[in-house]
Order: sequence, then structure tokens, then C-alpha cells
Amino acid sequence: MILSYVNPRFLNQVQVWLIIPSLYIALVSKQRMAYLFPVLNFAMMFALDARGLAIASFGGVVLWMMIEKHQRWHIAKTTIISLVIGLMVAVIFLTPLPSYLVHGDLSRSLLDMRDTTNGRLLVWRNAIEMSQFWGLGGDGYICTSILEIRPHNSVLSVLLNWGAVPAICYLALVFILLKQVVFERSRRYRIIGLSLLSGLALSLVSAVLDSPFSLLLACLFTGWFCGRTQCATAKGYPLWRHGLLIVTSMLVVTSIAYKVTDRVKNDFYLAQVGEVLVPQFWLGNNCPDIRHVQTTPVNPAELQ
Repeated sequence: MILSYVNPRFLNQVQVWLIIPSLYIALVSKQRMAYLFPVLNFAMMFALDARGLAIASFGGVVLWMMIEKHQRWHIAKTTIISLVIGLMVAVIFLTPLPSYLVHGDLSRSLLDMRDTTNGRLLVWRNAIEMSQFWGLGGDGYICTSILEIRPHNSVLSVLLNWGAVPAICYLALVFILLKQVVFERSRRYRIIGLSLLSGLALSLVSAVLDSPFSLLLACLFTGWFCGRTQCATAKGYPLWRHGLLIVTSMLVVTSIAYKVTDRVKNDFYLAQVGEVLVPQFWLGNNCPDIRHVQTTPVNPAELQ
């Protein structure tokens, strides 16, 4: 357990939203203490062997350097300094040196890079085979899959639960976000957009949009970025659009309230599933037929 996170990947899913903003603060600040946050983020990334986090975050940094060509070397310098110091902090204070001093052996770290996929390809193939054009409905995957409790891919998650049309719309929104980030004039809002893209990139291999705290940060960053763009601009829009937005919001709130009430009434099926905990409200399954639920205890290491 790391900082109360049973699975360290849950912590990585939170980190992905914070690395680029922390680098931006270190870049524009004149205080050396501003490096503390990116250094700690990189130290945890090394200590937890977070490959997905590393690829998604560095991909966001590379895109940042491509957009801001005049600041390219400053961005690279800030990132490299934070990365090197973070590696030193991880080796000295987290792993492997503390383990060697206390137990006499070297624990695994990013220096011993993993070369496995943790069954991702098998899970994705199974998810694609299960998918239907109109989707399986909310919780459709978790209530019917026999391999995993989530597909570890945000696009597949939308496809499985809601169908092909919402999945296409989801991808279209991602490309629109990429376009807006590239042409965004405000540097601060570009950083927010880059953080969103990094988080979405990690969501292709991890359950970033399933974890509560990570999803909350995703919603906050999305609202923050849309506040800059025309997403939140009310001028010039016809009255029927406002009415449609109000009706849609009411339907969403009603459906969520119904789902929560249903789960509370059924005691989250904790009596039937025992100690099995899954990321559906974090208290257990609430499937229509409990027999479809995987009842074999899940090893947190298998959900990385």
C-alpha cells in the first residue's frame, strides 16, 4: 500500500494530470522550491515502475516542445533537471537503496524495466469480441466479462457500454481537443489542454477514467479548459440549445441518483461477493444477476 493506495497504479492515474502543470510552474517560477513538485512526481514514477505514466507524460512534454518552439530548450532543461533529481531521490530514499540497507537485497524498480503487457492484449481482444454496435449498456462489461473488471482502455470502455456512435464521438472530441491545444494562444490554458491529452493518452492503457479521484481531476481540467473556449460561451446560442442542455443535465442527474439508490438498497451485494471489491462505486458490484459477476478474489497487482 502506497499513501493509502492499494494499487500504486491508482496513484499514477492521479499523477498524470499533475506532471505537466508542475513542470510549467517550475519553468515560470524563479524559486528553486518550484522544482519540488515535478521532482516528487518523477521520483514516484521511478519508484513505482510506472511505464504508462512515463510514456504519456513525456509524450505531452514532447508535444509541448513542438508547439512552443521558442521555449523548447527551456522546457527540455526543466524536464531533464526534474527527471535527474527525481531519479536520485527515488534511488536514495525510495528504491532500491533503502531496501538494500534494511533487508540486504535490491527491490525492483524502473531500473529493472518490465517487459510484459500484464495481459492487456488478451483483455482488449476479449473486449472487442464482446462489443456490439449499440453497446451493452451501463456496467455491461463488468457484469458479463470473465477476464477483467474493466477493459483498461477508455475507447473500448465507451464502445462496450454505449456503442460505436458514442465511441466515434469520443475520438472526435479528442482530436478537437488536440487541435484547440495546438492553436491555443493562452499559455496557461495550453498547459491544461496538454494535461488533458496526457491523461487521455494514459487512459488507452490504464483505467484513468474509472478511478474516482483521477476522474474528478479529469472533470476539473476539462471544465477549466472549456471555460477558456466556446464550450462555456452563452452568447449567440439559441434558446433551444440551453433548454436541451438543461433537460440533458436533469436526465443525467436522475439516472445517477437512481443508480446510487439501487446500489444502496441492494447493499452493493457485499454479502454475496465477500471481499471482492471492484471500481464500480468502490463498494462492490450491482449487476442484475450476481451469477455473472467474477467472484474470484482479485489480486491488485493484476489490475496494473
